[in-house]
Amino acid sequence: MNQAKVLSLLVLLVLGVPFFDFPPAAAQEKKNLRIVFVSLSWNNQLPYRIAIAKGFFRDQGLSVEQIFGRGGPTAIAALISGNVEFGSIGGA
Repeated sequence: MNQAKVLSLLVLLVLGVPFFDFPPAAAQEKKNLRIVFVSLSWNNQLPYRIAIAKGFFRDQGLSVEQIFGRGGPTAIAALISGNVEFGSIGGA
């Protein structure tokens, strides 16, 4: 009898866990996203500027900071060191 109770409790636990509503912890916090650009040309930054203007990043809880870097090696160094999360390298 005791074994049947343990088995039924285990089945209830396994089947019931997916129905619990766990709040997403990371989705609620704001994240600052730093993007390094190596070119000041308008066509290089255009997709990011449009996304910022339309509020795509804000809707996802991201605050975007655009940074200009002098050349690809500097941008790569910033990425490797963790100073920026994304780099737009290349383009004319």
